[in-house]
Amino acid sequence: LSVALADEHAHVRRVAAHALGGIGDARAVPALVARLASEAESDEDVLVEVVEALAAIGDPSADEPVHAARWRAGPNSTFWLRTEAAFRMLPPPPVSEAKAEDADAWRALGVRYAEKGRYAEAEAAYRKGMELDPEDHKLPSNLAIIFRRTRRLGAALEMVDRALALKPDFAHALGNKAVILRHRGEHRASLAPLERLLRKPEKLRNLGLRSRARTLWALGEFARAEADLKAVLADEPNSRQTVAVSGLLYAAQGDYDQALTAFNRSIELDPTFALTYQQRAHVHAALGRYGEARRDLREAASRKPRLEGVHADLAGVSRRSGRDRRALARLQRAAKRQREDPRVHMALAVFGYAWDGDWVNARAALADAEARAMPGDRALLRLLQAGVANGAGRPIEPTWLAPMGDHPWHDRLLRVVAGDLDAADLVPDAFTPTMRGELALATWLVGPEALAAMPPPGPHAMQAAPPGALAEGLLDALRK
Repeated sequence: LSVALADEHAHVRRVAAHALGGIGDARAVPALVARLASEAESDEDVLVEVVEALAAIGDPSADEPVHAARWRAGPNSTFWLRTEAAFRMLPPPPVSEAKAEDADAWRALGVRYAEKGRYAEAEAAYRKGMELDPEDHKLPSNLAIIFRRTRRLGAALEMVDRALALKPDFAHALGNKAVILRHRGEHRASLAPLERLLRKPEKLRNLGLRSRARTLWALGEFARAEADLKAVLADEPNSRQTVAVSGLLYAAQGDYDQALTAFNRSIELDPTFALTYQQRAHVHAALGRYGEARRDLREAASRKPRLEGVHADLAGVSRRSGRDRRALARLQRAAKRQREDPRVHMALAVFGYAWDGDWVNARAALADAEARAMPGDRALLRLLQAGVANGAGRPIEPTWLAPMGDHPWHDRLLRVVAGDLDAADLVPDAFTPTMRGELALATWLVGPEALAAMPPPGPHAMQAAPPGALAEGLLDALRK
């Protein structure tokens, strides 16, 4: 079988790799790894079988060759997508006894686990490194990224502040802190670390300008945001990411023609990036072009099935275009495939069940989400639970309205529902359309008349929310 891996016929090589994976013998690893070398194998199907065989054998020595082969293809390639599960399963080499007291070795192991999406193991490796070297500023910064990705936003902020206490001018931590604050709904506060980052003359300047632009337009400062993006584009005229971010800026201002032009250009520069298709779909949905939106969202989902919000967006588009049955079926399939993702269960509750007035199953789907939710999800989840209870004519549990501490904006919304805050006081801070939808849902739960009395958003407020915005979707269901 190892000899057959070099056969002239691709189908023979494919069957040989598959069979070697089934046998599971580590003696096959050198021959399999040899097929991953640059120029050794041109057939992607064979390469995928090779990676899956190596994952089935589980020899840590194969981890680096697989990692290198995936990066040669690129993170937006079909090969990357098709080998994602196998790479996740393949164990990295453990820290050797000789380096057991070396914090750098534990940080490297944590980075590899993080690349695989194995965040619990990455966290354990980073913490071990921090025990060995409490003064290493990179370890808490890396751990903050893990916490941000798993929506433990309070812990993320704590860790990034620890990194900055050790090295106040650490550029990566400054950029990460801004993103964490933005995810917590603290847009104004996110400007301070970005200003510190932009005082540093180094390669992260363009990243800082892009990040500051996203914060500025959320605050309604569109001219400053555009100036930041123009500065980046002057330096990187063919930057796919910056062109796409400029599309988001135009969409935020309601200039959908310019937004579509920017997204089209970004896709022309890199047609493999799933997120840009999703962003362009949001513009099509805002214009009521649901067919175009659906096509873009399907393209995004095919390129990255676990892209955040893509299944909710597809369901929202289906609901708003009258394809109700497709919305429910799609979300049920997604919830089975991605059963550990709480956001998929939330989307199933809102767009799958609540839109049909099926409050019993909506409540069950939110219970499934609660069993999997990270701290950063929980306050929003409680708001949705309160909305579903309202739709079912059931009382809102007082325990649902206690602040959770990880997401300040969502905690304030719970206080609105509890009657401890006036919703009108939150209007100036509802910067994004998603935040405005969440505030509208909280206000509705105080009373529909309270929502009718709400002041309108300011003149610089961003335009329409994504079709899969959860709070806005649930409010539409309640109004129905």
